[in-house]
Amino acid sequence: MPKVKLPRKLRDLAKTAKSGCGEAAYAIAEHYLNGTGGVEKNDELARQWLEKGAELGNADAQRFLGFGYNTEGDHDAALKWYERAAAQGHTSAMYSLGFLYKEGEGVEQNITTAAEWWRRAACKGHAPSQCNYGAYLADVTLEYEAAMTWYEKAAAQGVANAMCNIGDMYYLGKGVRPDSSKAREWWEKAAALGHEVAKNTLTRHTTEDLEHSLNRTAVLDDTNFVLQEKWLRNAVAERGDKKDVDLLNYVHAAKKKRFSMPWNSPGCR
Repeated sequence: MPKVKLPRKLRDLAKTAKSGCGEAAYAIAEHYLNGTGGVEKNDELARQWLEKGAELGNADAQRFLGFGYNTEGDHDAALKWYERAAAQGHTSAMYSLGFLYKEGEGVEQNITTAAEWWRRAACKGHAPSQCNYGAYLADVTLEYEAAMTWYEKAAAQGVANAMCNIGDMYYLGKGVRPDSSKAREWWEKAAALGHEVAKNTLTRHTTEDLEHSLNRTAVLDDTNFVLQEKWLRNAVAERGDKKDVDLLNYVHAAKKKRFSMPWNSPGCR
């Protein structure tokens, strides 16, 4: 590593790193990555300190270095560093290893091995791995009740994808009794966190529910009006689909006039 004059704050860290402390080397790398500690951002120097930290056995540095190699397309090197970090119990490295096996990058593709890595990380509380392992159970082994358990663990930690998946499980009745109200509640939670699939699912089901109500010439109550307006407004703002625009306009008219809305009413075909 070339000699670089370090600020006083980092000199002690550098001295510690040079004496064999991987944690200190990783700390210096973070300063160069973020432009803190009195140094400017410098990716090249950050990489050098990451490599030093990884070689000295720091799991965070190993995982970060593996991520860098994976981004560059060097999956063999990524595998090497992910495995070293995972061997030390680094859950994010386990999660990343799962994707290498899922996609067959640097290794032979094996969804079962991918799931095993996600399971190990999930058991240690890694929320994204809990969601992925749940998806494996739901989609591959069809163990719906077990899948729901892992989805719920991930959702409790704020994983929007898990929330959306729980909504799907309730809607389809997989591992739980079918419940469209609970499905909607979970989709709404995910959508509130910006989950695009959940937003689109809500919009689709809101439109379908409205069309069903129209088909039965039902008068929508105030709660339903608020719900339909909310999601149709979002749909119009994000997609501008003509059918969504027509339905929104008709809901507005119905709300003002308070009349039943037959299926063959204008704008609702």
